Amino acid sequence: MDTQELPNVSLRVAPFSAGLHPGLMSGPFVILRFPLNGDGRESEPATLYVDGFTGALYLDKPGEVERYDRAFGGIWDACLASAIQR
Repeated sequence: MDTQELPNVSLRVAPFSAGLHPGLMSGPFVILRFPLNGDGRESEPATLYVDGFTGALYLDKPGEVERYDRAFGGIWDACLASAIQR
């Protein structure tokens, strides 16, 4: 099975026609989220992994996470949904 066929994977493509979108400004990043406790609260705060030219950063301040959440939303909106039919 290809990764794109997994039920928890959504393949999206940012076309050149999308122009300047947050992904071009932010560079690569991963938002790490952890399982909730039994009472529904976060077990750990969300953490950002930002891969840079000379090293990596781990950021966990709420404002930093929110800024990258907004960037992810902008990237998502700029992308085209995959034409893959399941």
